[in-house]
Amino acid sequence: METLDVLTLQKQSANFYYENALSLIRKGLFDDALRALDTAIVFSHNTPFYILEKIRLLYYHGDPDSCSQFIISQLNHLYKVGNLYTLCRSLNYLQQIEHYDLETFQLLLDQCRVPYCLANCYPLILRRRFSMIYKLAKKAMVQDHHELCIAYCKLFIKSPSIIVHYPDVYYLLAYSYHLLGQLLDARKYYQCYYELQPYDADAYMNLGLISMELGDYKGAIPYIKKACLVSPSHYDYQLYLGECYYLSKKYKEAIATYETLKKERPDYLQVYFNLSHIYKKINKARLSNQNLKLVSKLLSNTTE
Repeated sequence: METLDVLTLQKQSANFYYENALSLIRKGLFDDALRALDTAIVFSHNTPFYILEKIRLLYYHGDPDSCSQFIISQLNHLYKVGNLYTLCRSLNYLQQIEHYDLETFQLLLDQCRVPYCLANCYPLILRRRFSMIYKLAKKAMVQDHHELCIAYCKLFIKSPSIIVHYPDVYYLLAYSYHLLGQLLDARKYYQCYYELQPYDADAYMNLGLISMELGDYKGAIPYIKKACLVSPSHYDYQLYLGECYYLSKKYKEAIATYETLKKERPDYLQVYFNLSHIYKKINKARLSNQNLKLVSKLLSNTTE
């Protein structure tokens, strides 16, 4: 109860100083208004709102250099705790003052640990053109600019109400992290994606592949089994499933998987090689040689 009273008091105090600031602005007492806004920022649990109000006051009634410096000092905080609109409004005020070229603006944002892609796409966000940002993210991925793709995608994560309309953003994020070798981040975002798209076999398969790359073959099996269930005609998934069973020393399950696959795809040479290897591993030389002979037969038929 005491905590609630303190929070209520702080909220009321922030509103009080904000209303006082508005009154002082109407009277033309801008320095006093700035001090009132600073106090509101200190008391508030919604600091981005009051920070943006201070930026507006500095922009319209203050010194441009002071406004610019204040915005730059708050960019990382606005990105971490504010919404995307507030951040982009602040960037708009900053650019109206400084008129940065694109490269300089990107470098500044990067130094402030803010996605540098905002330098050229913040106007799209202010106009709510998220479909254009999604296209830019896909373009970056196709061109193997994976860090840029990640930067675009993270803008969607800042807007939960938007990302539900673009679930593929999680896939783009995961895929880019995967190719950059950042496997734990890739796994996290593949999981986010399949929660929204539970019938995408590729997502399950990629989670399985990441587990395999991390050496967790047992952990990969459930994901690859789901991929096989969703897409039973994708025979490569079954091949990976057999490999995970083998690497987990579940030889019986590996053999059963490969034998089933052999019936479904009798021309799949890799299956025969894998079976021959497993049978040799468990000291069943006759079955091992039998599968090697089948390989020779298939290769001979292919040559003919």
